[in-house]
Amino acid sequence: MQLKKIFFVLFSIFVNQLHAQERILNFDVKVKIEKSGTIEVVENITIKAEGNVFKHGLLRTFPLTRKDKDGNDIDVKYSINSIEKDGATEDYFTKEEEDYWKIYIGDAAVELEDGTYKYQISYSVPFQIGYFDNYDELYWNVTGNGWDFPIDKATCQFYLPSENNKFENLHCYTGSEGSSASNCTSSLNESKTIVTFSAHQLRSNEGLTVAASFPKGIIDPPTYVQKSNSFYKRIKTYFWSVVFGIGMFLFFLF
Repeated sequence: MQLKKIFFVLFSIFVNQLHAQERILNFDVKVKIEKSGTIEVVENITIKAEGNVFKHGLLRTFPLTRKDKDGNDIDVKYSINSIEKDGATEDYFTKEEEDYWKIYIGDAAVELEDGTYKYQISYSVPFQIGYFDNYDELYWNVTGNGWDFPIDKATCQFYLPSENNKFENLHCYTGSEGSSASNCTSSLNESKTIVTFSAHQLRSNEGLTVAASFPKGIIDPPTYVQKSNSFYKRIKTYFWSVVFGIGMFLFFLF
C-alpha cells in the first residue's frame, strides 16, 4: 500500500513537471491556394511560456529556398500581412540568417509573464506550386523542425481557389527533417475542396510536413519570366562553382 502511494506521488510530480514545461499547445495553419500559385497562410500558434525560451515572444523560422521536382533550388520570398498576440497587433522585426528568414515577434524590452499566449502570423508566399506532368501539388512544411520543445497538436488545412476544384492524393509526414514517418492523419471534406492534416505529441525538433495534389489547370502555370529567373539562377550557381574550382586548382598549382 505504501509503495502505491510513493508511486502515485512520483507520477503526479512527473505529470506536473511535464504540464509546466514550455511548449506549443496548438499549431493551427490555414493555407489558401490562389490561382496565381501564391499561397496565403495564417498561422495560429498557442504557446505556454515559462520564461525560458519564450522570454519576450516568439521566434518563427522559415527556409529561404525549396527544391523543385528536379531537385533545383528555388528562392522563397515571404511577405507579412499581419502579426498579432492575443488579438492585438504585436511588434516584430525580420532578419535573414544563413539559409533562413526569421521573424522575431515581441518587444525586447518587455518580458512575457508566465502563461498562455496565442500568436497569429499572416503572410503570403508566391510560386509555391509543384508542376508535374499529370498533376500539380502543394508541398508544405507546416510547423518547421527547429523547435526546442514539444508541440502538443498541429493541424493544417488547404483550400483551393474555387469550390468546383477538388483535391486528389494526400500525404503527411512527421518527425525530424527528412523523416518519412507518418504519425499523422489526412482527410477531405465531402466535396473534396478542403483537406485537413493533423498530428499530435510532436517532440523537440519534430514537425509536420504535408502535401496535396490536384488536377492541372486549376493553378496558373509558371510564366516565361519565372522560368527564366529560375534558369538564370541555376546558371549563376554553376558559374561561380566553376570559378571557385578553377581558383582552387590554380592556388594549389602555383
